[in-house]
Amino acid sequence: MKKSIFKFALALIFSLSILNVNVFAEQPVGTDATSNTGTEAGSTENADASASSTSGTAQPADTTAQPTDTTAQPADATASQPATQPSAESVLNLRNGVNAASVYKAETTLDGDMFISKDGTNYDTTTQQPIVVEEPINTIKVGSFLDVSKIRDQVVQVAADILGSFNNPALYSQISLTDTVSTFQVVITLDSGLDAGAALPVLKKYNDATGQPEAYNGIWSINSAREGETSFVINFSIDGSNFTTYEALRNAIVAEPNLFLELENVKIKDNVLHETNYSVKGDLSGSFSSKASAMGVSRDIQLTWNLAQKAGGADSVVTNGVGATLKFVRQLRTVKYSFEKADGTTLNLPAELIARLPQDARIPTKTLVDTSAINVSNYEDVANNGTWSFVGWDKANATVEADDITFVGKWKFTLKTPSNPSTPTPSTPTTVKTTTVQPKAKWTCADEGKVWNESKQMCVVATTVKSNAYKVPNTSSLGSLFGNYILSMLSIAGLIVIKKIKK
Repeated sequence: MKKSIFKFALALIFSLSILNVNVFAEQPVGTDATSNTGTEAGSTENADASASSTSGTAQPADTTAQPTDTTAQPADATASQPATQPSAESVLNLRNGVNAASVYKAETTLDGDMFISKDGTNYDTTTQQPIVVEEPINTIKVGSFLDVSKIRDQVVQVAADILGSFNNPALYSQISLTDTVSTFQVVITLDSGLDAGAALPVLKKYNDATGQPEAYNGIWSINSAREGETSFVINFSIDGSNFTTYEALRNAIVAEPNLFLELENVKIKDNVLHETNYSVKGDLSGSFSSKASAMGVSRDIQLTWNLAQKAGGADSVVTNGVGATLKFVRQLRTVKYSFEKADGTTLNLPAELIARLPQDARIPTKTLVDTSAINVSNYEDVANNGTWSFVGWDKANATVEADDITFVGKWKFTLKTPSNPSTPTPSTPTTVKTTTVQPKAKWTCADEGKVWNESKQMCVVATTVKSNAYKVPNTSSLGSLFGNYILSMLSIAGLIVIKKIKK
């Protein structure tokens, strides 16, 4: 685009210079236009020629060859009708033309638009709504359309503005172009969810009938590109050496189609959000300068361009500038939560615990999910006389990817131990003194006729039993009989001993 504009500008400048010269060629000899030309030229020799335009000696050399009958016409006829037109060579020898200006400047706004393609073929200008890009698509193409028709018009208009009604295409080939410099830059800016770091710019032509880009083989070419994560800068240029005349530049620009800059392999980042809009914006600036010369006459051409949104193509989201927008939609996966009894627990989980679980959810990919919102506090199971306590989850969190996710939490049951009955605190024992009561002795009275009286604890005169032997207490019990037997035997033994002693 920039190259075309530059070429047009150069051609126009040259044309204007030449056309100004042509004005003299087409203007009748001796008219006011001829004298004005001499005044504007500022050249001494041109001024002299203009001042004497009414005399035959002041006309160009070839005018002396006019037919003799022309000189015989009335004076008024001679003043209004030239005997013959000056040759192009004679006109080009003039330093300046009646409409010539030393510098030709023009600023033009070029119409443009931005497009997005999710399949690499069909482009959407996203005028009605963002284009929906669904996962697993992770790369797109970004397109920038540029309408160069105003550049074509500008190049043609340069000659018309300078030369006016004396615009003569026959002289375009005699206008040479030199010192041609062109800068034409397109900047594409992307939202943070898009990455142009690996993008590849390709220049194409835009098919106005189909609204799609096609292969391009024109005068413009990309000579540099600077990529960044969120921006891409592309510079266009034309090879000025290919257009040494205004005619060549003009013809090329007029035949140039509208342009389409395609930015391939723009990546959608992994962290983009589900159902979120991401926009791209385009901007353009350009300039052209050149010098057009013909037979010693030079004109500087200076053109500049800016970008404006093409009518009817404004984006549905971007309201300031030229842009396009996509809405990224992620695939959904199912996230589930479940409770299980821990190893060693035989009871089934109570319904009250199961009721704490959330319902299954459809979650977009690249979403981090966890279990923090689920109630896992202890549960008192009155029916089973115990407590359910949470052991833990199989994982604390997870990022949703290609497969569904299930979180599993486990519980253990602890049976309550019956409470022990209360034991009274023993009091300090009281020491009880006990007295051992020795059985009272049963005595045998030595005096004959007396017996031992247990109640009186003394020997009393026996009333029923008389014996010279020791008195043995009478008893009816078997023990008493055995005791009496022993005592009798002892008594007998004692008597025997006594008798032996006496002897």
